[in-house]
Amino acid sequence: MRTLNSSGTQWGEWSPVRSFVSIQTQSSAPVLQTPVNGANLEGAPYDFTWSPVSGAGGYHIKISTSPTFVTTEENDDSIPGASTSYVYSGSLTWDTTHYWQMRTLNSSGTQWGEWSSVRNFVPIQAQSSAPTLQTPANGANLEGAPYGFTWSLVSGAGGYQIKISTSSTFATTIVNDQSVSGSSTSYSYGGSLTWGTTHYWQMRTLNSSGTQWGEWSSVRNFVPIQGVGIPIIRVEPNRLDF
Repeated sequence: MRTLNSSGTQWGEWSPVRSFVSIQTQSSAPVLQTPVNGANLEGAPYDFTWSPVSGAGGYHIKISTSPTFVTTEENDDSIPGASTSYVYSGSLTWDTTHYWQMRTLNSSGTQWGEWSSVRNFVPIQAQSSAPTLQTPANGANLEGAPYGFTWSLVSGAGGYQIKISTSSTFATTIVNDQSVSGSSTSYSYGGSLTWGTTHYWQMRTLNSSGTQWGEWSSVRNFVPIQGVGIPIIRVEPNRLDF
């Protein structure tokens, strides 16, 4: 710069030259959407979403079991600026509080903004799928007792629950056993069922951590029938006629 004298007749000398670098201002922090604070979050994978920040050049997410993020389970600063969701497929400790936060990179890629507020969530193991019922076939006549039931193995099953009822809605049950081993694919019931009466059965799977039951399988029906006995033929040795 230089100065003009008060009479407006003469400019003074130029000041020393200084330099500066023009930088873009920080972008605002993203507003975290899901999971909501304190939520149970099924996984893996675990899904996170946020509101887009106009002109974002990228995002940075941290996930930690520490509210101050002294250590991190995830620390990814390579999320594209057009994204509004993030999927983490790694392992998190089930039933333990975790924390997450994010920040935004400006469009020129020169400066990170402030961190968002911190949210917390609790990872839980996802439900296991329902077993596929095998036998008896739907509508079959089933001899017994005992009565045998089979299904397809569910990978990683921690256990199974089976219900047997004369009610299609299972309002009352004859069998309600949730202690079936996760390695089992068959179940035998040696108790009494009403012959000639339609009965219903269904099953569900416990996940491997033992924390959550899955959805119930489809319902099948069968009709218990009395097994055919084997006749006993007796021969009395001194009563043979010739």
